[in-house]
Amino acid sequence: MDIKSKKCKVITAWAAFFLSICLLVESGLTGLNLLTGSGPRGVSVKDALASDFEETEEFRGFVSDYLDTFLAMAAGGPVDWYSRYGDAALDDSYDISWGSGIAESAATTVIEESAESAWDGDYTSEDWEYKTSAKQVHETIKNDKNLIYDIRYNGKSVYTNDENGILKEGEKSLPSDYNFYMVFAEGKASVFKDKKAVDVYGDGVYRDDSQWRIPGYKNFTVDEKTKKAEVRMAVIKSPVNYVQGNYSGSSGSYYGTSSLYDIVRNMEHAKRSYIAKIVEFIAGLVLLGVYLALRKYKKDGDRFLVVYTGKIWLECKVALAVLVIVGGIAGLNNYMGVFYGWGYYEYASEILYPMMYSLLANPMLLLICFWILYLLINDYRYNRKKPRKILVRDIQKLFQIRDMEYPFQKKMIRKFSPVMISGIVLSVIAALACFVSSYYLYDNGGSLAMVLLLVALAVIALLAGMMRQYASDNRILAKEMGDLIRQIKKVHDGNMTDKLKVPEDSDLYDAVQQLNDIQYGMDTALSERMKSERMKVELVSNVSHDIKTPLTSIISYVELMKQEENLPEDVKDYVRILDIKSQRLKSMVQDVFEISKAASKQLPVNLEDLDLGKLLRQTLADMEEQIEESSVTVKAQIPAEAVMIHADGSRLYRVFQNLLQNALKYSLDGSRVFITLKTDSKTAMATVKNISQEEIPSDIDFTERFVRGDESRTDGGSGLGLSIARSFTEACGGVFGIEVDADLFVVTVEFPIKDI
Repeated sequence: MDIKSKKCKVITAWAAFFLSICLLVESGLTGLNLLTGSGPRGVSVKDALASDFEETEEFRGFVSDYLDTFLAMAAGGPVDWYSRYGDAALDDSYDISWGSGIAESAATTVIEESAESAWDGDYTSEDWEYKTSAKQVHETIKNDKNLIYDIRYNGKSVYTNDENGILKEGEKSLPSDYNFYMVFAEGKASVFKDKKAVDVYGDGVYRDDSQWRIPGYKNFTVDEKTKKAEVRMAVIKSPVNYVQGNYSGSSGSYYGTSSLYDIVRNMEHAKRSYIAKIVEFIAGLVLLGVYLALRKYKKDGDRFLVVYTGKIWLECKVALAVLVIVGGIAGLNNYMGVFYGWGYYEYASEILYPMMYSLLANPMLLLICFWILYLLINDYRYNRKKPRKILVRDIQKLFQIRDMEYPFQKKMIRKFSPVMISGIVLSVIAALACFVSSYYLYDNGGSLAMVLLLVALAVIALLAGMMRQYASDNRILAKEMGDLIRQIKKVHDGNMTDKLKVPEDSDLYDAVQQLNDIQYGMDTALSERMKSERMKVELVSNVSHDIKTPLTSIISYVELMKQEENLPEDVKDYVRILDIKSQRLKSMVQDVFEISKAASKQLPVNLEDLDLGKLLRQTLADMEEQIEESSVTVKAQIPAEAVMIHADGSRLYRVFQNLLQNALKYSLDGSRVFITLKTDSKTAMATVKNISQEEIPSDIDFTERFVRGDESRTDGGSGLGLSIARSFTEACGGVFGIEVDADLFVVTVEFPIKDI
């Protein structure tokens, strides 16, 4: 299986798992709520799926409630409208899309107006409930033609909205658009639907599960006065909405809608909701099957998630787990009405209640809690053996300066530390203040208090995150500054190849690029110079090699000419001069060739342990004849004990030979040449000092090839002696140096002492 195909299966498996859980929980929770009697909009499954709203429990409850009210209006008793509809009316009467109907809005109107007219001072809810005026109820609901009613007492009509008299002859006189008819007379009701009688009382015994809650059962009767009341009602087959706006009331404008229309509308909405839940449940099962078929790939998705959950601080994970678990328990506590005897638990429950009280009634909230716990458990499952990301430890790392190399980096970290600590302390105090405030605001603010708390906590968390990010950026900047300084030091030390790299979003990106450009330019210039040097060395080496062949022939012919007899004296003098010059040229070519090899690191050296003092004494002994013929005196100060170094003896012999020849040739007549060898614990230093017979220029590098102290000299010097000495010394691992003090010329050769 290729990677792309496997990736698609992993995504499919995890998406199927996620969606199936969401759909099944959402639809399953609806089923659970049905078992507790709270379906969508308060409509049961049976009522929602009913083809005729007049066959539903909602409709029978509507008729029963109105019959109770109408009987009270007929008999002159207190109209207990508020106790039946008041709460809903007070909650919903201001919303045209909600209200429990015109009956509810009527209740509100009646309550307010009757309270104003009947009471001049203080009144209680009980007084408010029983002082409702029947006339005011009638005035409020009479315009709703979904329900036609005629309320009579002792044969006389007291309240009616039947202006056309459709109720006079009973069910037979109803228009075609009204198909439900009820008449209550002499303590018993008769119900007709589509002009057919409906069995209302069954076996005549009223029970809790009886379909109709109206007087007339053997065990559900009315008083003698109410028996004189007669109520006739007709209900329209297809209710329409009647909207009434009250703009003259003392409490301001509000709207009410027809309660019968609301019943039909709620049934339709509930039906669509049930169908949607069924579709969700089926889709959830299908997706669950897909997940089960690909469940082995889901583990790869879980492992992918833990990469991100592993980046969350452990403290945040624990806080989320505690909030979900405690909040869930608090929500169940309030939802199911248990554990109220635990006083301290009640307080915790009151704080968490606005967020969790509807846990079972809110699928989204339940799913959020579920997925939070799932991600935490999944993280523990795969990351329990890995290092935890701990907030306290991360904060400590932000303030650590042990890994900072330069003082200014440590100062950058220290300067921000008080700000970071102060921000954390203030954030904790603000969070506690918000939490406590939400507790005291709960009674007055309700869910708004919890919303404000969550918003405040989110803002605090955002600010804390921003401060931590700034501290992290500050630390990164300090580290990058250290890298930049380290890179500058590398350039200073001659490293032109190592380049510094920083992210493109770094504050130092431009500075680093400019330094890299400088480094590249210097490297390029140095490479060009080295290339030029190599070319010169190669040129000299090649020319020297090419000269050696004809020079060898010249020397050979000179030797032959020296062997000739009977040559004139002037010719013999010419041959002698040719011999001297050719030998000098041969020596010069050899010197140039060896310098070229030394400059190109191709000079062969045979390193060995040798006694530097012995080498100096041998050189002096071999040059004794030249020293005696010169006009100077050589003074040597060489210790008797061995001074062991690691070098090539033949090359060093040539070095000191050149130095002595240079001193003998250019020293002031009658002066002295001092040769000394001194040592310390680590270094052996040989020195050759002489006083020049000519003034020594101060701006000349005597170790350069073909350089002489006096350019006008014609004494035969090539200017290569000191250059060869330096090249051979460095090839053997030593240090060659020249110092000029007025006419004093000092050459030093240093080597590390070899441990015996």
